[in-house]
Amino acid sequence: MKSLLFAGLLLASFDIAAQGNHQPGQRTRPTREEPEADCGSDLEYDEKKDLILHAKSLAPYTGICRSYYEDNRLEREVHFVDGKEDGIATTYYKRNDEKKFDANPGKVMAITEHKMGVPNGTWKYYYETQVDEKDKLAWENTYKEGKKDGEWKYYFENGIEKKIENWKEDKKNGVFIEFFANGKKKTEINYKDDKMHGDYKMYFDDETPFIEKKYVEGKQDGEEISYHKNAQIASIKRYKMGVEEGTWRTYYDDGKEKSTLTYVNGKIVGEQKEFFKEGQLKRKIVYVDGKITLNEGFDEFGNKVDQEDITYFKNGKTATVKRQKMGNPDGAWKTYYENGKMKSLENYSQGRLEGEQKEFWETGKLKRRIVYQDGEIVLTEDYDKDGKKIGGESEDK
Repeated sequence: MKSLLFAGLLLASFDIAAQGNHQPGQRTRPTREEPEADCGSDLEYDEKKDLILHAKSLAPYTGICRSYYEDNRLEREVHFVDGKEDGIATTYYKRNDEKKFDANPGKVMAITEHKMGVPNGTWKYYYETQVDEKDKLAWENTYKEGKKDGEWKYYFENGIEKKIENWKEDKKNGVFIEFFANGKKKTEINYKDDKMHGDYKMYFDDETPFIEKKYVEGKQDGEEISYHKNAQIASIKRYKMGVEEGTWRTYYDDGKEKSTLTYVNGKIVGEQKEFFKEGQLKRKIVYVDGKITLNEGFDEFGNKVDQEDITYFKNGKTATVKRQKMGNPDGAWKTYYENGKMKSLENYSQGRLEGEQKEFWETGKLKRRIVYQDGEIVLTEDYDKDGKKIGGESEDK
């Protein structure tokens, strides 16, 4: 058994609130039939039985318990029936004033309600600061027989709504709304049986549309439209029950097309294009079976500035990768065996071989190493299939 004070009964980590005629700050008094105990010294928690027991009799406790701060002002009060929390419980902030002879508790921190140990009813939590001597609500949640139920509300410290949630039997059902600190909507999401279902909307901080899309039983379906801050369309995407489908487009903030690509069953097919703001082609990428086979870049005048060609084996593994810049070989050129192991690696700079060039056996071990400097071979090394060096030649310059 453990002391109630150390049993984690700080009211479920302050997931807390109130219901009925009880007013925040109002101290309930035990009746003649309701004994009073000190929460810290008189009661114990039996973890195995999940019950609150009286420390002396070890019987399940029925009555009210109170705990106090070191200045003897009330910290919290909780009601129990047969060892289970039952009814309203209230927690207070510690007072920071110096009115030593004033026994009134501090501001209400939280109010909860249980029914024989199970959360039930409305739970509230308050900010410590107040406005016009009124308690400032941080959030207000409701439970029904231990399950989240009904509308849950959260507030900024200035009193403006921060978030609204709708629950039914512990599942998200209905609209979930989040707000900016200025009170404007930030997101609006619809749920059905804990899955996104219906409209999904996001907003800029002035509540103009940012993103609009739809879900069906948790899967994105139909068009997704995003907007620039100036209300021009930024992108249009399409889904079919969670899978990318159809033509996707992006736009500059003046409405001109920025890029386009097409999906079929979640794979990009055909040409993907990017455009300069003035409309000229900036990049073209060609896809076959969802894989890139060509990647070309252009300047504003239509000149090709870079290119990447990729080929594949029938098993889908990459066979070759070659790159060009301004029409000349550039960067790493790679070839592969059908098992996926690299076959060769060549490095180009300004159209000519430079630095290390390597060939490999099909096992992946090095077969040959050639070093170029200023376009000329300065070193050649050969290796057998076990990786042992079998020959080499250096060229003096």
